[in-house]
Amino acid sequence: SPPLGLSKMSPKRRRVARRREESESPAVANGRTISDGLAWLLGDSTSVETFREKTFEREPLHVSRASHGGSAYYEPFRDISSPEGLFKLMESGSVPVYRVNMFRCLDGSTKETPDPAPSSAAEVRKLFSEGWSIQWLQPQHEHDA
Repeated sequence: SPPLGLSKMSPKRRRVARRREESESPAVANGRTISDGLAWLLGDSTSVETFREKTFEREPLHVSRASHGGSAYYEPFRDISSPEGLFKLMESGSVPVYRVNMFRCLDGSTKETPDPAPSSAAEVRKLFSEGWSIQWLQPQHEHDA
């Protein structure tokens, strides 16, 4: 049964309360909390408390990095922050070709995909040079584990 205080809440409110409780919990990993990570992601755009109360799942939020070193913030991502960087990762075998989708919209609404799908980094590069867009599927799976 739910702890006292939660028992009178609807199941949905109970889940929200538990999530909030978990997010306010002590250290999660390496001495950092979930709120620490969220604060880092939000930068100067808003506080964690304001984000949770007024923005989360209500409206979009633009995060600007001007005061945290500007473009230096993105330096760790330089190898993957451009199409050329992605092509190099694909050519080295770090990112498999099946991890990307290629598509284009000719009339602004009808999505077209190449048939057959590209099977090499060179084919992805060629399609991109012809105006096709690239969708990198689950880039978080590529890492130096």
